[in-house]
Amino acid sequence: MSDDAANGFELGRLMMSLWVPQALHAAAELGVADALASAPLKADVVAERLGTHAEATQRLLDALCVLNVAKKGDAGYALTALGQFLRSDVDGSRRAWSRLMGGAEVWRAWGRLIECVRSGRAAYAVGENRRTETETFDALFADPTAAGVFHQAMADGTTGQAAGIIQALELPAGASVIDVGGGFGALLCAALERDGRASGSVFDLAHAKPGAERLFAQRGLSQRAAFVAGDLFEQAPPAADWLLLKSVIHD
Repeated sequence: MSDDAANGFELGRLMMSLWVPQALHAAAELGVADALASAPLKADVVAERLGTHAEATQRLLDALCVLNVAKKGDAGYALTALGQFLRSDVDGSRRAWSRLMGGAEVWRAWGRLIECVRSGRAAYAVGENRRTETETFDALFADPTAAGVFHQAMADGTTGQAAGIIQALELPAGASVIDVGGGFGALLCAALERDGRASGSVFDLAHAKPGAERLFAQRGLSQRAAFVAGDLFEQAPPAADWLLLKSVIHD
Protein backbone atom coordinates (compact mmCIF):
# COMPACT_ATOMS: atom_id res chain seq x y z
CA MET A 1 0.00 0.00 0.00
CA SER A 2 1.37 3.42 -0.97
CA ASP A 3 1.85 6.15 1.61
CA ASP A 4 -1.06 8.10 0.11
CA ALA A 5 -3.35 5.09 0.30
CA ALA A 6 -2.23 4.32 3.85
CA ASN A 7 -2.84 7.90 4.95
CA GLY A 8 -6.26 7.93 3.32
CA PHE A 9 -7.14 4.65 5.02
CA GLU A 10 -5.98 5.97 8.40
CA LEU A 11 -8.05 9.14 7.99
CA GLY A 12 -11.08 7.05 7.11
CA ARG A 13 -10.48 4.88 10.16
CA LEU A 14 -10.46 7.97 12.36
CA MET A 15 -13.72 9.14 10.79
CA MET A 16 -15.35 5.80 11.54
CA SER A 17 -14.16 5.75 15.15
CA LEU A 18 -17.37 7.41 16.34
CA TRP A 19 -18.63 3.86 16.91
CA VAL A 20 -16.11 3.34 19.73
CA PRO A 21 -17.71 5.45 22.50
CA GLN A 22 -21.14 4.24 21.44
CA ALA A 23 -20.13 0.57 21.65
CA LEU A 24 -18.66 1.19 25.10
CA HIS A 25 -21.75 3.16 26.11
CA ALA A 26 -24.05 0.34 24.98
CA ALA A 27 -21.99 -2.22 26.89
CA ALA A 28 -22.06 -0.05 30.01
CA GLU A 29 -25.74 0.83 29.80
CA LEU A 30 -26.80 -2.78 29.20
CA GLY A 31 -24.49 -4.20 31.89
CA VAL A 32 -22.48 -6.48 29.61
CA ALA A 33 -19.40 -6.49 31.84
CA ASP A 34 -21.43 -7.34 34.93
CA ALA A 35 -22.94 -10.28 33.04
CA LEU A 36 -19.44 -11.54 32.19
CA ALA A 37 -17.97 -10.87 35.63
CA SER A 38 -17.97 -14.47 36.91
CA ALA A 39 -17.21 -16.64 33.89
CA PRO A 40 -17.07 -16.68 30.08
CA LEU A 41 -20.47 -16.89 28.41
CA LYS A 42 -21.79 -17.57 24.94
CA ALA A 43 -23.46 -14.63 23.23
CA ASP A 44 -26.94 -16.16 23.45
CA VAL A 45 -26.54 -16.62 27.21
CA VAL A 46 -25.45 -13.00 27.60
CA ALA A 47 -28.46 -11.91 25.56
CA GLU A 48 -30.80 -14.01 27.69
CA ARG A 49 -29.43 -12.48 30.89
CA LEU A 50 -29.64 -8.95 29.54
CA GLY A 51 -32.96 -9.34 27.74
CA THR A 52 -31.41 -8.32 24.42
CA HIS A 53 -31.45 -9.61 20.82
CA ALA A 54 -29.07 -12.56 20.50
CA GLU A 55 -27.49 -11.74 17.12
CA ALA A 56 -27.17 -8.03 17.90
CA THR A 57 -25.61 -8.90 21.26
CA GLN A 58 -23.04 -11.11 19.53
CA ARG A 59 -22.13 -8.25 17.20
CA LEU A 60 -21.67 -5.92 20.15
CA LEU A 61 -19.48 -8.49 21.89
CA ASP A 62 -17.40 -8.89 18.73
CA ALA A 63 -16.96 -5.10 18.63
CA LEU A 64 -15.79 -5.16 22.24
CA CYS A 65 -13.23 -7.79 21.26
CA VAL A 66 -11.87 -5.42 18.61
CA LEU A 67 -11.46 -2.82 21.37
CA ASN A 68 -9.70 -5.34 23.66
CA VAL A 69 -12.49 -4.95 26.19
CA ALA A 70 -13.57 -8.56 25.70
CA LYS A 71 -12.02 -11.68 24.22
CA LYS A 72 -13.58 -14.72 22.58
CA GLY A 73 -12.61 -18.29 23.40
CA ASP A 74 -14.03 -21.79 23.27
CA ALA A 75 -16.10 -21.15 26.41
CA GLY A 76 -17.53 -17.92 25.02
CA TYR A 77 -16.82 -14.25 25.65
CA ALA A 78 -14.82 -13.06 28.65
CA LEU A 79 -13.59 -9.73 29.94
CA THR A 80 -10.03 -8.60 29.43
CA ALA A 81 -8.13 -6.65 32.08
CA LEU A 82 -9.37 -3.50 30.35
CA GLY A 83 -12.94 -4.73 30.29
CA GLN A 84 -12.98 -5.32 34.04
CA PHE A 85 -13.31 -1.56 34.50
CA LEU A 86 -16.71 -1.58 32.78
CA ARG A 87 -18.05 -3.58 35.72
CA SER A 88 -20.06 -1.66 38.28
CA ASP A 89 -18.60 -3.45 41.31
CA VAL A 90 -14.84 -2.84 40.98
CA ASP A 91 -12.65 -0.11 42.41
CA GLY A 92 -11.92 2.42 39.71
CA SER A 93 -14.99 1.44 37.68
CA ARG A 94 -15.51 3.47 34.51
CA ARG A 95 -18.99 2.16 33.79
CA ALA A 96 -20.74 5.37 34.84
CA TRP A 97 -18.24 7.47 32.88
CA SER A 98 -18.99 5.45 29.74
CA ARG A 99 -22.72 5.87 30.31
CA LEU A 100 -22.19 9.62 30.65
CA MET A 101 -19.90 10.10 27.64
CA GLY A 102 -22.16 8.15 25.31
CA GLY A 103 -25.37 9.60 26.71
CA ALA A 104 -27.76 11.81 24.82
CA GLU A 105 -26.78 15.24 26.18
CA VAL A 106 -23.02 14.81 25.76
CA TRP A 107 -23.49 13.23 22.33
CA ARG A 108 -25.71 16.09 21.15
CA ALA A 109 -23.25 18.67 22.49
CA TRP A 110 -20.41 17.25 20.38
CA GLY A 111 -22.75 17.32 17.39
CA ARG A 112 -22.75 21.12 17.65
CA LEU A 113 -18.98 21.52 17.26
CA ILE A 114 -19.23 23.28 13.88
CA GLU A 115 -21.59 25.88 15.34
CA CYS A 116 -19.21 26.36 18.28
CA VAL A 117 -16.25 27.02 15.99
CA ARG A 118 -18.26 29.41 13.85
CA SER A 119 -19.74 31.39 16.72
CA GLY A 120 -17.24 30.97 19.56
CA ARG A 121 -20.11 30.01 21.84
CA ALA A 122 -20.25 26.95 24.09
CA ALA A 123 -21.88 23.80 22.75
CA TYR A 124 -24.53 24.11 25.43
CA ALA A 125 -25.65 27.48 24.06
CA VAL A 126 -25.74 26.91 20.28
CA GLY A 127 -28.43 25.26 18.23
CA GLU A 128 -32.15 25.59 17.86
CA ASN A 129 -33.93 27.03 20.91
CA ARG A 130 -30.76 27.06 23.03
CA ARG A 131 -30.91 29.91 25.50
CA THR A 132 -28.16 29.59 28.10
CA GLU A 133 -24.61 28.38 28.50
CA THR A 134 -25.73 25.71 30.96
CA GLU A 135 -28.78 24.16 29.30
CA THR A 136 -27.07 20.80 28.80
CA PHE A 137 -26.30 20.58 32.51
CA ASP A 138 -29.79 21.83 33.34
CA ALA A 139 -31.32 19.08 31.21
CA LEU A 140 -28.95 16.49 32.64
CA PHE A 141 -29.74 17.40 36.22
CA ALA A 142 -33.49 17.58 35.56
CA ASP A 143 -33.43 13.82 34.97
CA PRO A 144 -32.70 12.02 38.27
CA THR A 145 -31.26 8.99 36.49
CA ALA A 146 -28.95 11.07 34.29
CA ALA A 147 -27.91 13.20 37.26
CA GLY A 148 -27.08 10.06 39.21
CA VAL A 149 -24.95 8.75 36.34
CA PHE A 150 -23.09 12.07 36.17
CA HIS A 151 -22.29 12.16 39.87
CA GLN A 152 -21.36 8.47 39.95
CA ALA A 153 -18.96 9.06 37.05
CA MET A 154 -17.37 11.96 38.93
CA ALA A 155 -17.13 9.93 42.14
CA ASP A 156 -15.58 6.95 40.36
CA GLY A 157 -13.01 9.20 38.72
CA THR A 158 -12.12 10.82 42.04
CA THR A 159 -11.96 7.67 44.15
CA GLY A 160 -8.70 6.42 42.67
CA GLN A 161 -7.04 9.83 43.04
CA ALA A 162 -8.48 11.10 46.31
CA ALA A 163 -6.07 9.53 48.78
CA GLY A 164 -3.06 10.92 46.92
CA ILE A 165 -4.62 14.37 46.65
CA ILE A 166 -5.39 14.55 50.37
CA GLN A 167 -1.93 13.28 51.28
CA ALA A 168 -0.32 15.97 49.12
CA LEU A 169 -2.42 18.72 50.73
CA GLU A 170 -1.23 17.89 54.26
CA LEU A 171 -4.42 19.11 55.92
CA PRO A 172 -3.94 20.08 59.59
CA ALA A 173 -5.30 17.71 62.22
CA GLY A 174 -8.93 18.24 63.12
CA ALA A 175 -9.60 20.56 60.20
CA SER A 176 -13.07 21.40 58.94
CA VAL A 177 -13.39 20.76 55.22
CA ILE A 178 -15.89 21.78 52.53
CA ASP A 179 -15.85 19.77 49.29
CA VAL A 180 -17.17 22.45 46.92
CA GLY A 181 -19.12 21.04 44.00
CA GLY A 182 -18.16 17.65 45.40
CA GLY A 183 -21.13 15.64 44.16
CA PHE A 184 -21.26 12.42 46.14
CA GLY A 185 -18.27 13.51 48.25
CA ALA A 186 -15.54 11.03 47.32
CA LEU A 187 -12.83 13.63 48.00
CA LEU A 188 -14.35 14.62 51.34
CA CYS A 189 -14.50 10.97 52.37
CA ALA A 190 -10.79 10.59 51.68
CA ALA A 191 -10.03 13.65 53.83
CA LEU A 192 -12.08 12.37 56.75
CA GLU A 193 -10.66 8.87 56.49
CA ARG A 194 -7.13 10.25 56.71
CA ASP A 195 -7.90 12.21 59.90
CA GLY A 196 -10.34 10.74 62.39
CA ARG A 197 -10.83 14.16 64.02
CA ALA A 198 -11.70 16.04 60.85
CA SER A 199 -15.26 16.88 59.84
CA GLY A 200 -16.79 18.42 56.78
CA SER A 201 -19.54 18.84 54.23
CA VAL A 202 -20.20 18.55 50.55
CA PHE A 203 -21.55 21.76 49.04
CA ASP A 204 -23.43 21.00 45.83
CA LEU A 205 -26.83 21.03 44.17
CA ALA A 206 -29.57 19.25 46.09
CA HIS A 207 -29.93 16.36 43.65
CA ALA A 208 -26.52 15.02 44.75
CA LYS A 209 -27.61 14.68 48.38
CA PRO A 210 -29.00 11.10 48.34
CA GLY A 211 -25.87 9.73 46.68
CA ALA A 212 -23.58 11.64 49.03
CA GLU A 213 -25.39 10.46 52.13
CA ARG A 214 -25.31 6.91 50.80
CA LEU A 215 -21.54 7.13 50.29
CA PHE A 216 -21.04 8.61 53.76
CA ALA A 217 -22.92 5.67 55.25
CA GLN A 218 -20.99 3.12 53.20
CA ARG A 219 -17.70 4.60 54.40
CA GLY A 220 -18.82 4.88 58.03
CA LEU A 221 -18.61 8.67 58.01
CA SER A 222 -22.20 9.76 58.56
CA GLN A 223 -21.36 11.26 61.98
CA ARG A 224 -18.65 13.54 60.59
CA ALA A 225 -19.85 14.26 57.06
CA ALA A 226 -22.88 16.27 55.97
CA PHE A 227 -24.41 17.62 52.79
CA VAL A 228 -25.20 21.31 52.32
CA ALA A 229 -27.36 22.13 49.30
CA GLY A 230 -26.31 25.18 47.32
CA ASP A 231 -25.15 26.54 43.98
CA LEU A 232 -21.52 27.66 43.78
CA PHE A 233 -22.43 30.13 41.03
CA GLU A 234 -25.14 31.76 43.14
CA GLN A 235 -23.83 31.67 46.73
CA ALA A 236 -20.68 31.22 48.75
CA PRO A 237 -20.05 27.85 50.40
CA PRO A 238 -20.08 27.60 54.21
CA ALA A 239 -16.99 28.74 56.09
CA ALA A 240 -14.38 26.10 56.86
CA ASP A 241 -10.64 25.69 57.46
CA TRP A 242 -10.25 24.23 53.97
CA LEU A 243 -12.27 24.55 50.77
CA LEU A 244 -11.55 21.75 48.29
CA LEU A 245 -12.41 22.08 44.59
CA LYS A 246 -11.72 19.28 42.12
CA SER A 247 -12.81 19.31 38.46
CA VAL A 248 -14.90 22.41 39.15
CA ILE A 249 -13.00 25.60 38.25
CA HIS A 250 -13.15 24.94 34.49
CA ASP A 251 -16.96 25.12 34.71
